[in-house]
Amino acid sequence: MKKSKTIVMTLALFAFACAGSKESIVDSRDAAEATAMGQSLKEKFKEDIAAGNMEVLERNGIVFLYIHDKFAFNPNSADLTPAFQGKLKNLNDEFSKASGSIIRVEGHTATGAMSAADLKKYPTSWELGAARAVAVVRYLQEKCGVTPNRLVALSFGAYRPIASNGSEAGKAKNRRVEISIVKKGLLYSSTAD
Repeated sequence: MKKSKTIVMTLALFAFACAGSKESIVDSRDAAEATAMGQSLKEKFKEDIAAGNMEVLERNGIVFLYIHDKFAFNPNSADLTPAFQGKLKNLNDEFSKASGSIIRVEGHTATGAMSAADLKKYPTSWELGAARAVAVVRYLQEKCGVTPNRLVALSFGAYRPIASNGSEAGKAKNRRVEISIVKKGLLYSSTAD
């Protein structure tokens, strides 16, 4: 049993590594579906994209949404803003069209000082990132009706920055939630269907 779980996890890591490489393991139909969903999301959220609240990308059959933290959360908190809750409800329409997909939510933070009260609640960036990812996943399950076996919550804390933490602008980019819509064939687990 232990060996099979190791093999499954190795395959999962390989699948994600390939998804980010030049060699794609996604067939053209999956890539076309991701492109169509990405275009639909760009149209649906064009005002939020123009305002800098979110970005939508599609790559190798996966749709990525980057949601910036000041739009999504109260400062140093995992409390969803009312505006973000509304966007999650709108996203649910797209999620229902991709019923054979996993919705992977990643919490990312930036380096920097937090107040003593915040540190009691979130001692490191790992906890804050995890709390934010879980808050989004729970909202999708409890308020939007997404089945829980389609949801994954991850925290990368401050350890996967997309910009330098040397400036406030860079830190603002690093504080984000990433939502990926991934075909089940690209996401393996020991209990995969």
